[in-house]
Amino acid sequence: MALADLHRARKYINRRRLQVATSHLCSLLAGLLYVGWMILLVFCMDLLDHKGIASFAGEDAQYAQRIDPVEGNPSVDVYQRQDTGLLPTLVRLRDKWYAPTLEQLYRSVPLCQTDVGLLLLIAIVALVIGVVRFILLLLQSRLLVTATADAQSRLQTEIFDKQFELGGNAVSPNNQAKVESLLRDDLPTVLDSVQIYMERVVREPVKILSLLTFAFLINFPLSLSFVILSLLTWIAGERLWGRFTRHRQSLDTTSASATSRLLGLATKHRVIAGFSAEEHYARSFDGYVDQAKKATERRLRYESRLRNLGQFAGLII
Repeated sequence: MALADLHRARKYINRRRLQVATSHLCSLLAGLLYVGWMILLVFCMDLLDHKGIASFAGEDAQYAQRIDPVEGNPSVDVYQRQDTGLLPTLVRLRDKWYAPTLEQLYRSVPLCQTDVGLLLLIAIVALVIGVVRFILLLLQSRLLVTATADAQSRLQTEIFDKQFELGGNAVSPNNQAKVESLLRDDLPTVLDSVQIYMERVVREPVKILSLLTFAFLINFPLSLSFVILSLLTWIAGERLWGRFTRHRQSLDTTSASATSRLLGLATKHRVIAGFSAEEHYARSFDGYVDQAKKATERRLRYESRLRNLGQFAGLII
């Protein structure tokens, strides 16, 4: 699959400008809704942490008393209550810029004022987000399928036009097999890759940027240290991976060369029989088999170590 083929397929898909723009909009909204899921998960984990128990003193107690007053409370400096839902989270986040929105939500939605009610509300909102996100992704997929099918027909037309331009040379068995392989294998692979790229080119960056923004709002120093360490790990990983890839390609070449010599020897059985060289053939064959076996073993062992190293690096990160 050549990079030029990917660019050509993307060019034909992008000609459906309205469909592609609508697809990107659906992808953008789906990415933002995914972040909404993460926000709901944070509220759910926070509720499971404080279990709805509100026990505050000082300014926290005064704020809680103002938001959800306890009748008959003799002291404004001590606030104790259970089954308060979102209230402990609201007290902890009262200095944030989005605290007024949470406060209004707590006052106007009774489900936020109890533990079970808050869990039920989180589940309902998560379900709604999931349904809407599913519809958006389904719409995006249908739009891209239509654009991809149009690109496929254009590319097929280009292939057949080129075949007719070549004249008699294009209808030879060898060239015909190449054309069939291009249409049957290469073209669908290119189009599938481009479609996957078009589906994620907007959604994934939006998800990453939104989640990073959300993380910085929660804890700026911790998030900053995470980003710096991730960048350093990525830079080091790119260099190491390039070195490992070059070594693996060398092993692949050695294994393929041994296999090629083995296949070449297998196709010369008539010549070998004609010169009565079966014994020499057997020794050569055994030698090539042994070379191919050792080359394959080295390649598989290296790939196994590479996978284990990748898993270990992921764990360290």
